[in-house]
Amino acid sequence: MRFPKTGRMTAAVMSSFTLLNAASAEDIHTAILGAWVLSDWSVTGQDGSVVQPYGPNAEGMIMYTADGQMAVQMADPSATDEGTGLIEDRYFAYYGTYVIDEDAGTVTHSLEGSLTPSWIGTKQVRAYELTDQDQLKLVAIIPPDDALAEVVGAGGKNTLVWVRPD
Repeated sequence: MRFPKTGRMTAAVMSSFTLLNAASAEDIHTAILGAWVLSDWSVTGQDGSVVQPYGPNAEGMIMYTADGQMAVQMADPSATDEGTGLIEDRYFAYYGTYVIDEDAGTVTHSLEGSLTPSWIGTKQVRAYELTDQDQLKLVAIIPPDDALAEVVGAGGKNTLVWVRPD
């Protein structure tokens, strides 16, 4: 499976996610600041099937700064040089700015650079759930033109769970 395809992962976002321990957008912004490491990346199809694009031991880091900048990197630690030769099969990264919409329960990443050129200039909207200041869950609905739709179908959920580094 090649991920991500040149399509966008931007789509309708689940609005049922909420911040469990912050009262204002300022509190939310403060709570997500800093570095987070990837704990789990799973994609769930509407039929309940689950795929882990970079396997069960996927690695990654996402960072949010106080001045509204963000960056994310994810990797498949089991990938070898003998693979397909496509970097997207084993590594993914983008950076840009972010905005939190507390009412919608979303964080929007506005991409200024990406390993996938077609993502540059796009807005990647994620529902968020922040619990106990140490776990951040980001969820996006998979659109029809995304590579993951070929695996689990459009409308599935792309879920990334991030935790604070030790």
